[in-house]
Amino acid sequence: MKTRAAALSATADGIVILLIAMLTLYVDAGFFYPDPRLINLTTPPTVSIVVWVLRVGTLMAGMIVAYLYWGLRRGRVSIGSVLLSIGGLMGCALVAFPPAAYIYDKTLDRNIAGIHPYLQLMPPTYHEPLNNSALPRFTIFCLGGSSTEFLNSKGRGWPEFLQDNLKNALPDKDIQVSNLGRRWYTSLHTLINYQTNLRQHKPDLIIVTHAINDLLQNADFSYLSNGTFRKDYGHFLGPLYRLVKQHSVFQRARSVLDLVWYAPDREVVETSYFPGLKPFRSNLVALVRLAKSEGTRVVLVTQPYLVKDVLTESEKAALDMVNREAVGPTKRWSYRTARSGMEQYTACVRQVAEETGSLLIDLEKIIPKELDYMYDDVHYTDKSFDLIGTTLANRLVESGVFKR
Repeated sequence: MKTRAAALSATADGIVILLIAMLTLYVDAGFFYPDPRLINLTTPPTVSIVVWVLRVGTLMAGMIVAYLYWGLRRGRVSIGSVLLSIGGLMGCALVAFPPAAYIYDKTLDRNIAGIHPYLQLMPPTYHEPLNNSALPRFTIFCLGGSSTEFLNSKGRGWPEFLQDNLKNALPDKDIQVSNLGRRWYTSLHTLINYQTNLRQHKPDLIIVTHAINDLLQNADFSYLSNGTFRKDYGHFLGPLYRLVKQHSVFQRARSVLDLVWYAPDREVVETSYFPGLKPFRSNLVALVRLAKSEGTRVVLVTQPYLVKDVLTESEKAALDMVNREAVGPTKRWSYRTARSGMEQYTACVRQVAEETGSLLIDLEKIIPKELDYMYDDVHYTDKSFDLIGTTLANRLVESGVFKR
C-alpha cells in the first residue's frame, strides 16, 4: 500500500509540476507576440530590454515555483521559508512603488508643462534674429509637423541647410530661415498657430509641409481617437492621449503589459476613402489666402514618405506611425491603405498649389523611398537633410521669389 501511495503521490507531483511548466511556457510565449505598435522592438532600446527581462524572468519565476513546490513536498523547504520569500517579494514591491510613482508623476508633470489648451503641444516661439547686416533681410518660416521640426544627428534641421544654401547662392541678401514645425501638428494646428502667433512677424515667405499627421486623423478607431471623425479634428487626442487615458502608475503598467503580451487579432482595414481630405484642403487654402493677403509668399512642399507598393520586412517594421497611430483595440490600417492615403493627400497638396497659384516643390518625388533616406514613415536620415536643403534652395532661386 505504501508503495502504491508513493507512486500516486509522485504522479500527482509530476502533474502539478507539468501544469506549472505549461503555465510558465504559455505566459512566456505571450511575450513573443507583442502588439504591432511595438513591431520594432529595438526602438526605443528600453522596450527591447523590458520585453527580454519579462521573457527571461517568466521562465525563472516558473522554475522557482516548481522548485518550491518540489521542496515542500520533499520536506527540503519549509512553509515558513516560502511565506518569508513571498513576504520579501511583497516588501520589495512596496519599497519600489513610491519611487516608481514619483518618477511616473514627474514624467506626467513634464508632459503637462508642454501642453497647449488649443494646439495640444506648445508651439515653437519665433525669436527674430538681430539685424547686424546692412543687407536687405528676407525672412522664411518653415511650417509643418515633426518632419520639419526634427533635427539630424548633429543637431541641425533641414531649414538650417536651406539657409546655408540660400546664403551661398544669394550673398547680396540677409536670408533668415526659421524652423517653426512642431511634432503632431496638422494643417489645422499650423493654420491656428500662424493666425495667432506668427503672422504678426510678417515673414516674406512661408514653406508649408503637411500630409501624414492629417491623414492619421482618418483612423478614428485608433487608441488616439475619442470618437468618430470630426472635420475640426476634435475627435483626435494626439499627444493628450497619455494624460487623458492613463491616470495612475498601475494603469500605465497595465497598458505596457497589454502592449507586450499576446497582441489581439485585429481587423485589417482596407480603404481608399478619407473624409479628412476636405478639411485638409480647406485648411491649406485658408492658410495660403491668409498669408498672401498680407504679402507673404507661400511655397507648398509635398511630404516624402516611405510606404510604397512593395515593402520589405525591415521597411514594415520602420513604419512607426502607421504601426502605432493607425491601430486601435479591434482594427488597424493595412499598409496599402496608408499608401493610398499618402498618395491622395500628396495629390491634394499639388492641386491646392495649382488652384492658389502657390509655388510647389514636389519633394516627394526627390527623396527615395528607402531606409537609407528615411528611418520611418516620414522622418529623414542624415543623408536626406542636405539633399532637402539643396533641392529647396535651388528651386526657390530658380522661381525668382527673391527678385520681387
